[in-house]
Order: sequence, then structure tokens, then C-alpha cells
Amino acid sequence: MATVTKKIGGAYRNKIGDFIYAKYRNKLVVRSKPTSVRNPRTLGQISQRNRLSAMSSLAQAMSAAIIAGYKKATMGSKYSPRNLFVKDNFALSTAGGDGTATINYSGVKVSRGPVAKVTAMTPEFDNPNEVAFDVSYDNLVALGVSRSNLNLKVVIYCPELDITFIHTEEGTSNRVEITTPTTWSGQRVYVYTFVVYGGNPMVDLGYDTGDVSESSYVGSGNIS
Repeated sequence: MATVTKKIGGAYRNKIGDFIYAKYRNKLVVRSKPTSVRNPRTLGQISQRNRLSAMSSLAQAMSAAIIAGYKKATMGSKYSPRNLFVKDNFALSTAGGDGTATINYSGVKVSRGPVAKVTAMTPEFDNPNEVAFDVSYDNLVALGVSRSNLNLKVVIYCPELDITFIHTEEGTSNRVEITTPTTWSGQRVYVYTFVVYGGNPMVDLGYDTGDVSESSYVGSGNIS
């Protein structure tokens, strides 16, 4: 049996038996059909692809937080906020013996910048649909930073739902209490914080023009 396919521009491609005929630069070219197609997906390659896929999925779920935490750090660089996030966190994505990838969420960095970190206490999940914790700005105050010029960003990630919740708190408060969506009840979440110093909020673009701190991992727990 022969298969003849007409392409745009009048060129033909013919398949007859174990040979393929094609017109190339006004010449008839004949080549044999490949007897098999090799699959280069070794376990190592599968693992690498799955690790990258897992981190890319996390970057998608945290996209708004990444813009807020990485935009200032990537200005004038070759990286986008998403690319720098993946670069910073790729080592946290590991693959098991079957190539399945998992992420160590406790090590995830959601911001990059020169401002000193805040000290956040262990999160509390005692009240229904609430995450609460105390925060200390002593590290920043010791450097002469005015708390009135600070905003605290709280990032809460739910892996099961693959959704991120972002909350902004003024730096004048030492207590953070956040109400999460009711659909998160019973879900495991991971909490991160970083601060933005000075600047102006670019609401439409999703970030502040001020300087940003490195993020801190606050902890994890189940929403009541």
C-alpha cells in the first residue's frame, strides 16, 4: 500500500512499503522508514522532568506571591520573577525511586531582597478557618528601620488544593490573625512571611516598589 500526501506549494511525500519518497530541492529523495522509535526517557530523565514539572506547578500556584516577592530582585536582570523562583527552589524538588517528585515546602523561598528578616513564631490553628502567629520586628528596628514604613506579607499555600492565599499586614502590629477560605477547612497549609520596606504599592501590577526581605518559613498545620 502507498500513502501520498500533498503539501502546501505542490510538494509530495510518498510512503511505499519500507521506503519514504520525498521531493527536496527538485530532487526525489528516498529513505527507509525507521524500524523503531527509541524512547530516551531514562529514569534519570523522567525524574528530572518530574522535578521541574512539580516546581513549575508550585510557581503557577504561587504566581501572585512570586511577583510580590521577586519583582524588585529581578528588575534589570535576565530573570523573570517566576524563573528566579524556580532557580532558587529547584533543589527542594526531589524524585523517588520511581521518578515521582516531591517538594520540601518548609524550605521554599517566596521572596528575595536585602531587608532583614522578621522573626515569626509558630503558627496557631486553634480557631476555625484561622491562621495566627506573633511576629517580632526587633531585627529591623535594631538597624534603624521604622516600623511605620513596613508591610508584612503573609503567604499561605495549600498543596492539596494547589492554591495560595496572600495577606498584607501593617508593620505596626505584632500579632497576625488571618481568616482563610471556608473551603480550606481540614487542609494542610504552609505559611511564609516577608517584609516590604518603603516604596509604594503597585496594586495593578501586584507588587510594591519598596525593598523586600528574604522570606521566612513560619510553619505548617491543618486549618480547623
